Formats: sequence, C-alpha cells, structure tokens
Amino acid sequence: MALFTDGPAATIEGLREYESSILDVAATEGIDLTVKLSAAHREVGIDLERFLDEAAQGRLSCVAVTAPLAAWETFHALVLTFRDAYHSQLNDRHLPKWKEYERRAKWASEALFQLGVGLMYSPIPKPGLPVLKAMPGSLPAGLYYVRTTWARSGGAEGAPSDIAVLSAPGPTGVEVRCTAAPSGVAGWNVYAGESLADITLQNDVPLTPAHPWTIPVTGLRAGRASVNEQQPDTMVKRLRTF
Repeated sequence: MALFTDGPAATIEGLREYESSILDVAATEGIDLTVKLSAAHREVGIDLERFLDEAAQGRLSCVAVTAPLAAWETFHALVLTFRDAYHSQLNDRHLPKWKEYERRAKWASEALFQLGVGLMYSPIPKPGLPVLKAMPGSLPAGLYYVRTTWARSGGAEGAPSDIAVLSAPGPTGVEVRCTAAPSGVAGWNVYAGESLADITLQNDVPLTPAHPWTIPVTGLRAGRASVNEQQPDTMVKRLRTF
C-alpha cells in the first residue's frame, strides 16, 4: 500500500472518474491539473498532520493511502479546480460543481476519520525510477518495461516505482539497477514485461540493493503481477465526544 509521502494519491485519471469533462474544463480555463493535484496533496497533508498531532500518534511518513484518503484528496483537487474555474471569469456554471465537490470532500474526510487513518510502524517507501541499460546479449530487440518495489524480510512490499522503459536493439541484454535503498528494507523486487499488460515479478526472493539485475538469457518469466502490499498496522480514529 502506498504511503502518503510517496506523492499525490489523486491522479488525473481519478479526477476523470468523477468528472469526465475535467480535461476540457482545465484547457478552457487555463488550469494546470498537475498543480492542483500537488496543492490538494499538500493541503490534505496539513489536515492529516493536525489530526495526528491531536491524536498524539504517528507521523505523516507513516500514513497509508487508504480508499477514503484517496477519495478525499481527489475530491479536494476537484474543489480547487472548479473554484479556480469559477473565479477566473466568475462563470456561474462552475459554482455548483465547486460546492458539490466541497460536500463530497467533507464526506470523504469524515469517513476517513471515522474509519481510521492507517498507520504503518515500519513504512516502506516508493522507490525512485529504476535505471535501465542495454548491454550485449541475445534477447530480441524491443521495448522492455520495468518497475521495482522495496521489500521487507516478511515479503511485504511498498508501492511500486514508476515504470521505466528501454527501447533495446537486438540482440541485446538488459540491466536494471535500483535507487539507493532506504534503511530497514531487506531488498528489492523487479517487475518487468515486454508490454504494460505483461509486467510481472521476476525474482523469487528480494534482491540485494547494491547489485543490479539482468534479464536472463531465457527471457522474462510470467510471475505474479500484483504487489504484496504492506498493510496498516493500526487505524487511528477520531474520538467522538458527547
């Protein structure tokens, strides 16, 4: 499971799930959605830090991105977008959307604090982009897609890295190196495929962080596609007072 500090939990694709016209709105009103996603992430983070301080539990770096948290951040990004669209030319048609997503953001945040903010005692961060290098070998020419995860000794993994792509001439070999390892991880896992749909786990046990991995001469194998996500160790709820 991703950590809040891995980066924005909301995505442009997530915005489109709730507002199919969001790209058109952004283009017409001159709004940078990536900036709004970052702003929403930062503002939600401030509220989370305040909640954790009041609860005297955990740090922002330990917060897991659960479904309510992702929904809150997505709705808040839509709030910021439609608020800007309304204020840019005082266009009244954007006002109902602004207020509707404001209500939804409030609903999602209340759901999060009622169900609990997920905390991980030993959080596993998202890796940086893996480094790919073509080298002499016998693999066929083509595109190779690779992402990595950090893993603990028990097998739990953090969020996968972004996907790196190598266009290799043939015959070829492909070397993969991970970024500098954070403290406390047992190693790293590599997921690779010759298309986005075919990216699967390529190693049986976590690899040593300091050593590169190369695609074997037999080619890529069909491992599991899903990540063994680290789960929250505890859920911190907002106490109700009467």
